[in-house]
Formats: sequence, structure tokens, C-alpha cells
Amino acid sequence: MQPVIVVNKIDLLNPEDPLFEEFVQTYQSLEIPVIPLSAKSHKNIAALKKQMKGRSSVFSGQSGVGKSSLINAVTGLTLPTGELAKKTRKGAHITRAAHLIPLSFGGFCIDTPGIRSFGLWDLQKQDLETYFPEISELAHHCRFPDCSHTHEPNCVVQEAVAQEKISKLRFDSYLKLLKEIS
Repeated sequence: MQPVIVVNKIDLLNPEDPLFEEFVQTYQSLEIPVIPLSAKSHKNIAALKKQMKGRSSVFSGQSGVGKSSLINAVTGLTLPTGELAKKTRKGAHITRAAHLIPLSFGGFCIDTPGIRSFGLWDLQKQDLETYFPEISELAHHCRFPDCSHTHEPNCVVQEAVAQEKISKLRFDSYLKLLKEIS
């Protein structure tokens, strides 16, 4: 399975936001494609189609982020979608079951019901860094074999973050998950 990060509703983003650019660059440097697009304006829909061609794609994400709207933009279908809430700018939770949709340009896509929240399930502390290959790659050089990369002296991972060899964005995610597990 190859993950692709699709960021919908870019028409609602501030194009000058450096955090978004950092996000895109961080994941692209990890060889995870990032496709910023808009189902509403059809901006970059062609890039999404190219990524999906000849493959089976599953659209997964929180309720109201526009998964069905994206599938409509890609396929020309009219799957039901909800109106945007003014406060959150998210759509309503409409999709109730997964749907397999054949693509006219080859492949399939699956529209899934929205996820209310993501959480950890059976993730062990000692396995966490394997989900962060840039951390895992350096971790065996740490002074202590059980280094958590949070407070230990001479931690190679912390040094790499300070030298911007590891993204602070990813390291912060690692720390947040570590805290959740603990």
C-alpha cells in the first residue's frame, strides 16, 4: 500500500502560510506524495487522477473533509455531499457505507464513511520509532540503547532535529504519540 496525502480545500488556505509549505516538503522528502487540491475549483484534480490511474484507491479521512466531493470531481459522479458548516468549513457526515467505484480511466476507488477521530491501537512504545524512518535510521547511534529521544544527553536524534536534518514537524508528531502511548 502506498500512502498519498491529499489536501482538499486549498482554496481555503492562506497561500503565504509557511507551515503548509513545510508540511508538503517534509512528506515529499519522505517520498510520500502530497497533492494539494480543491474539489470545488477542480485545481490539481488531474494530478489526483494521474495518481489513481490503474490502481485501487481508498479515500479515508475525517468526516466532512470532502472525500465524496473529490470522488465526484475525479469521476463526474454525483455522490451525495453535505453543505459546509460556516464555523468549521467542513461538510456533513453523509457517506454511511463504503462504495467500490470503477474508474473510466482504469482502476477503482473506494469512498469510505468519515472517521470521527484517529487514535492509537495496540502501538507499543518500543515500536513507535519504526513509524518514523528518519528517526529509526539514526536511533541506533544514540548513546543509550533505550533512548526515548526526549531528554537523554548526546541524543543523535535530538541533535538531528536541532540541525534541521529531521523535520521538527515530524519530531513533534513523534513526541505527541509517545506521550499518548505513555
